[in-house]
Amino acid sequence: MLLQQTWTGEIACRYGGDEFLQVVPRTTLPEMRERAEQLRLAANEIRVHLNGQPREKIRLSVGMAIWPPDYRFNPRPTALCEALMQAAEQDLQRCRLRYAEEEKV
Repeated sequence: MLLQQTWTGEIACRYGGDEFLQVVPRTTLPEMRERAEQLRLAANEIRVHLNGQPREKIRLSVGMAIWPPDYRFNPRPTALCEALMQAAEQDLQRCRLRYAEEEKV
């Protein structure tokens, strides 16, 4: 599903466990939110069966981070990558908390 939602020039890969990473160059935060919603809707359409029994719908939580537009070469570019991953993880946790609150209602 992720690969089907990945366009030319983008990168999609497994980051670890049930986490995946999608690198989307030259995009804005509103565009990323729209892409995340498209991914969420696509995941919601997947139907999984185990031993002939339907399982719960797949839920998708998305964390996002944007590469700073004013970024210039840094002798330690991994520091920026680490900061982006941390920002995406924090955004993901906010998303999970929001879903948990919605399920209580």
